[in-house]
Amino acid sequence: MTTTTTNMDTIYEENMENASEFIPPPPQQQRKILRATHSQRQQSKNDENVNTGGGRRNTNQTAANAPKELTLAEKVQIRVDRLEIVRVLGEGAFGEVLLVVDKEDHTVAAAMKRICLRGLDGDTTKAVKKEALLQRAVKNHQNVLKYLTMRAAGDIFELYLEYADGGELFDQIEPDYGMEPARAQFFFRQLLNGLHYIHSCGIVHRDIKPENLLLTKNNVLKISDFGMATVYRHNGTQRLLETRCGTMPYAAPEVLVGGYHGEPVDVWSCGVVLVTMLVGELPWSAPNNESPEYKAFMENDTLQRRPWCRLDTIELSLLSMIFTENPTKRANISRIKKHPWYISELGYRADWKRKIPEYEPEYVKPAKMQKLEGIPLSQPAHMRSMKDKDSVVLINTKKPRQPLPPKRMSFSQPANFDHMVLNKSQVSASQFATYAHPIASLVRRMTRFCVTVTVEEAIAAIEKACKDCNCEWKMATSHQLQLNCLRNEDLSFIATVYEMIDEGSQRVLVDFRLSKGDGIEFKRKFVEFKKALGKLICKHSSSWLERNGLVCRKNALEIVAEANEKDKQRMPPPRAAEV
Repeated sequence: MTTTTTNMDTIYEENMENASEFIPPPPQQQRKILRATHSQRQQSKNDENVNTGGGRRNTNQTAANAPKELTLAEKVQIRVDRLEIVRVLGEGAFGEVLLVVDKEDHTVAAAMKRICLRGLDGDTTKAVKKEALLQRAVKNHQNVLKYLTMRAAGDIFELYLEYADGGELFDQIEPDYGMEPARAQFFFRQLLNGLHYIHSCGIVHRDIKPENLLLTKNNVLKISDFGMATVYRHNGTQRLLETRCGTMPYAAPEVLVGGYHGEPVDVWSCGVVLVTMLVGELPWSAPNNESPEYKAFMENDTLQRRPWCRLDTIELSLLSMIFTENPTKRANISRIKKHPWYISELGYRADWKRKIPEYEPEYVKPAKMQKLEGIPLSQPAHMRSMKDKDSVVLINTKKPRQPLPPKRMSFSQPANFDHMVLNKSQVSASQFATYAHPIASLVRRMTRFCVTVTVEEAIAAIEKACKDCNCEWKMATSHQLQLNCLRNEDLSFIATVYEMIDEGSQRVLVDFRLSKGDGIEFKRKFVEFKKALGKLICKHSSSWLERNGLVCRKNALEIVAEANEKDKQRMPPPRAAEV
């Protein structure tokens, strides 16, 4: 296969000029229908099963042969003109990601990236549209977030995507612990499958990290955010890439130098994600000798150091194949899939052997989540960017967030958010089972808990806890706070308090959501707040949260902690020393 430096971005520039979806639709086309992505054949089969009662299922049928369960966005046709905004899923440098549902059928949902193009230069506008086209080019794989459609109206550009209702991968990772190896293997396999498909389309992602890996409630992993992606191969011809982009701890070392091939940099990032899943911490802050952790790893001085001392030999064997500085000798996806750790069936089990460390915020240095050059739609407004201009020196720049239409209130919440979703922050818990009500759109995440006080008292307690947790706060709505970390300006998150009505009884739910920054650092900060609010937390609400699909099932960390606590309770009191 030949290599060339020809600029293949022109391929997508030509597509943009011919893409009618970027032209504001005329009135007669406003009622545009988004076709369901499942095949007509599958739909007919489903209809037949409903009409005939489904028949008797073969209990020996494997999951691989079972009919694919449709996502919320795939159930029925979606009409753009009937969509209404429910809530904000995330904020970006030039816009926001919103959850939208059908006004007449709240079981139909999608994620909409809304970008204000007003005031953006030509290159930035082109990058926004390029991301949409790249997302469309890789829409036919279950492990890639599905593209639905895109449209423009004046200065507003909208990209409609599948809604991943299971949250983000980083939410499954416990700080300084990670997750069970079997669960990490389960997600890692899906990540490689999706990435292999993306590469087969001649596209490289260049920003693989847990924050860009979404989940459905059935734990199907979805690769998202193609803001850093580009075409690296066309008609069998590869080109060398020059742009330094990505997120520093996950970036491959050759990205900092320039003149690199596409596939190896994504493989390297997958390795960092795997380490994070297995041990709950980043291996280094940057892939260069300025990071003592990285330097020690490359000098093979790591066996007694964290995080490597917490990994099994077979896990280290796989990672050594991935973390090879020379990209030509680095393992590719096909080779990784032949490794014993990858092909072995670990099975779901609690990892009783791996030590669970006490939480120590100062134990692991927070990595600076610096963005390299690129303009993703869903990246935070003030994430530090890194840019190079024919120089080795990297300069930090901050791009101001573009204003959205004046009807938007603080935090880009819908102007009628309180009236549409909350009635004095009240909602029925039974509505979480389906999307019969917009508030049921709360995705599953582990960063939430119930408290035994009122909404107002919970808000006041969070404000008070900010001092001990080194955060500053400001009100967004009567039941929502924006929290900014004082020691890490790249980290901010949102705390929302809901009053839940469950079969006549009331519960107060406190929900923390990452706004910008590193997911693992966010989880550490959440643990601090949870400890600060410990006396207010309802001790018996875990099963209620699980039953309503608001959190995942208990992970190994919680199972082991509960078992240890029960063992302590069963132990007899110490005998008095004999004189």
